[in-house]
Amino acid sequence: MSLRAVGVLAISMNCVHAWGQFVISAKSGLINHVEGLVLLSGEPIVSKSGAHRQMKDGSDLHAEDGRAEVLLNPGVFLRVGEHSTVRMVSNNLADTRIEFVAGAAVIEPGGRLNGKENWASSVSIAYRETIVRLRKNGIYRFDAEPAQLRVYAGEATVDRGSGTQLVGAGGSIALANPGPVQGFDVKAIDSLGLWSKRRTAYILMAREAAIRRKKASEASQSGVWPRPQIPIISH
Repeated sequence: MSLRAVGVLAISMNCVHAWGQFVISAKSGLINHVEGLVLLSGEPIVSKSGAHRQMKDGSDLHAEDGRAEVLLNPGVFLRVGEHSTVRMVSNNLADTRIEFVAGAAVIEPGGRLNGKENWASSVSIAYRETIVRLRKNGIYRFDAEPAQLRVYAGEATVDRGSGTQLVGAGGSIALANPGPVQGFDVKAIDSLGLWSKRRTAYILMAREAAIRRKKASEASQSGVWPRPQIPIISH
């Protein structure tokens, strides 16, 4: 995936405090939204208007009685469930590496699944000795008990050192012990999955609203407004 189109800037919508406000970060790991008690390297995250915390290399994000949404790059969000922990290994935009430690987490695109940019291909997730590399934009669910990856949409490779397996949409695979890819019901979803879907829908609405406002502002500044269509009545 090429990041030339955005240089080194990851841009996302700040849907926490104001629709259409842009947040700019040169690194992966911008904490975009939290609910409840969430700790960054042991310190509670307090939501403030216009202020966002950044995960640094080696920092731990722990959602105690809450949930957190982390921007990994301009097109991919990591959403962490209650009683779950992730660690930032590398917050390089072109090679983002996350360690999944405990609990449950979901990775979803910030836009449409069939977007032109394959943002997911720069993201990899480690669980103990297993490395999961995302190959396509998609919806990926990580659980620690039992340790498994479920691919609701997209495609990923799972490398345990002794071999690499490909997991496509509708496939699940154990992360701790070698085993074959198995199918699962992609329609089955829990509270974390529903919350993640709501966040994605909210961000899309905010993005579209911001685009409409930007177009209206540009039209206002140029002095050119679309003319209303007036019906012609013949007598």
